[in-house]
Amino acid sequence: MFNLKAPFKPTGDQPQAIEKLTENLKNNVKDQVLLGVTGSGKSLTYDQSVIVKSRLTSAVREVKIGAFVDQYMSKNYAFSYEGSQIVSSPDMRERFQALSWNPKTCVSEFCDISYLTRHLSPSIIYNVTTGCGREVTLTGSHNLWILRHGKLKLVPTEEIKKGDYVPLPREINIDKAPLESVDITKYINAEVYCDYYDVLGKNEDLSDAVIGATLSPNKRRAILNGDEAISYSSVSNFLKDKEIQIPVHIKNSTECPSQIVLSNAFLTFLGIYIAEGHAISRSTLVSVHEREMKKILFNALDVLGTHYFERRLDPGDIQIDSAVLNEFFKNCCGGNSHTKRLPDWFMELSNDQLGVLLSSYYSGDGWVEHGRVKACTASKLLASQLLYALLRFGIVGRVSKKRKKVSGSDKEPGLYYE
Repeated sequence: MFNLKAPFKPTGDQPQAIEKLTENLKNNVKDQVLLGVTGSGKSLTYDQSVIVKSRLTSAVREVKIGAFVDQYMSKNYAFSYEGSQIVSSPDMRERFQALSWNPKTCVSEFCDISYLTRHLSPSIIYNVTTGCGREVTLTGSHNLWILRHGKLKLVPTEEIKKGDYVPLPREINIDKAPLESVDITKYINAEVYCDYYDVLGKNEDLSDAVIGATLSPNKRRAILNGDEAISYSSVSNFLKDKEIQIPVHIKNSTECPSQIVLSNAFLTFLGIYIAEGHAISRSTLVSVHEREMKKILFNALDVLGTHYFERRLDPGDIQIDSAVLNEFFKNCCGGNSHTKRLPDWFMELSNDQLGVLLSSYYSGDGWVEHGRVKACTASKLLASQLLYALLRFGIVGRVSKKRKKVSGSDKEPGLYYE
């Protein structure tokens, strides 16, 4: 028997666990397993963002933790324990790491995720806000490292105090090669079609194999006669590992490439859209008044082969008449100022590519004031993502909430993030 001394006060059900463990030791019970660390309520709420890295593909993503856990709960075996559903990392088909802070080295690093767990939220949860405007919503028993009176301490959320310091990363060091293209069809909710002869002209054997394997004889004849288009989903698996660009469209729309090449021109266009664009019905509207920006925008649209024009009564408003692109922009980057976000692959961009995207965004929504570069958005998610993206360059940002009234509007001032 020995005495264990530590500067920690037992909380929750820990006193009962300690008492039981001690009793068993006195009764010469040699093997004991203490359950309850995983799934014990130390959790983030559903919409909190985390940075995860796949150990299989090395892909890095910023994700909502709830949706991430739900996705992999559905793909892997989960067992239940005291009201929680738990997936053990070794049982997962794809394993992940999370961006974490190491208290020994005081450096941010990716660490293996051992378990994924979900359970009902407790009746009391806590919103922690830092002086630089970062926020996180946690359960009271979730542990946080804090700096208090010059000393690092690990405390549950319910015990942190105003004036405590919470460690945040000063840089996210990710070495990424340029991302060449993205599949536009993954962001389109409607049925996507392509022309049989576009596939035939690229790979005759492939096209015949697809049509013979997936379609009825009557449908096959209609497609061969040019009376009907073929569903892109029926050929996408065959094209997945092949460098074949197929024009696609949705019902009553013009064609657009299935893969969008992430050129500097397109990334500049995307940054302008996030700052100054919105989706209207089956068209996209982007406001650009600078001559050089217009030139870059028109160049990107010409490469995509889509129809666009500048509105005569509203100079600077560029209307893009492509239902496919409209779906892509809306589902990839948000359709209006309140839903705007960076694309879900922004962490996969190289630093040069991300720099182009951010530069064009700040050219639309940003300004310089008192030696600081600022931007303003109505989207809380976009504000958070910008802080993550800037850390790729070692730039530590701050965010504050402000009430602002939209010029020319009679509505009450809305909440913005600056």
